[in-house]
Amino acid sequence: MALAVAGGVKVMGWRAEAPRPVLYVDGEMDRGDLVERLDLLRKTTHPPLAVGDLGRLHFLARDCHSPEVEFPDLGDTDAGHRIVLEAAQATSAALVILDNLSTLATIEDENSASAVRGPMALVQKLRQMGCTPLVVHHSDKGGRNYRGSSNIGTTFSHIVGLTPSEGAEPGCMDVTMQWSKNRNGPAFAQAPMRVRLVSDDAAPRWEAGESESHQAAQPARAIQSRRFANLVEAGESLGLKKSRAYELRATMIGEGLMDRREIDQCFSDARELASEGEGSQDF
Repeated sequence: MALAVAGGVKVMGWRAEAPRPVLYVDGEMDRGDLVERLDLLRKTTHPPLAVGDLGRLHFLARDCHSPEVEFPDLGDTDAGHRIVLEAAQATSAALVILDNLSTLATIEDENSASAVRGPMALVQKLRQMGCTPLVVHHSDKGGRNYRGSSNIGTTFSHIVGLTPSEGAEPGCMDVTMQWSKNRNGPAFAQAPMRVRLVSDDAAPRWEAGESESHQAAQPARAIQSRRFANLVEAGESLGLKKSRAYELRATMIGEGLMDRREIDQCFSDARELASEGEGSQDF
């Protein structure tokens, strides 16, 4: 996102309207990892960004400062906020990314509304300056929601969750993107999306499309219609190969869309209805 906005380019089907300055505040990444990641990801945009195109992307990164340099603590409503606000003003940043809340703010208890008041106040200050703030934060143990006080969520107009995709390869960036809050946002954000980074050295690229869960909803509805006697028939009605139909059945069960008993019962009902239809006569 930072690269797309700074370069005014397209990524995963989304295009920045025009190149705008971006301030990226990073609290944990190693300097070498930052450089390596930048070099990889700049090649995944459309068109790919040259090194010279990165001038609008500015970093305030902990690992790039010597120990005596003061680094912002976003829980501090004075000194820490001042450093970020001055950096945003100096770079004329339109987008400020804070990555991530746990490493940038000293918070005694994330579940306490008062404890997260400091960093959320900074978010409001950035808005008042005309910046768009984006905060990266970890999920809870269940992986379905962000960690900490519900007051965090009330601060933002959009909340996007990333969870590992089912069947993702170890070490591969392969996640399901789900918008749990989308105030006045685009319609495409209603459906979960699977996003995968293919790290081909020659031409690394993003692959994005409907999530497995969203795709599994179609055969689930076909099965529930009780018009098909078995999985192969239901899959064929949607243009699915047999192997793909079985893959999506596994997703249905794993995501809780249907369990095996419900699936078998629907097929049994379909066969019974078909049998009754064959035995009827017209008068």
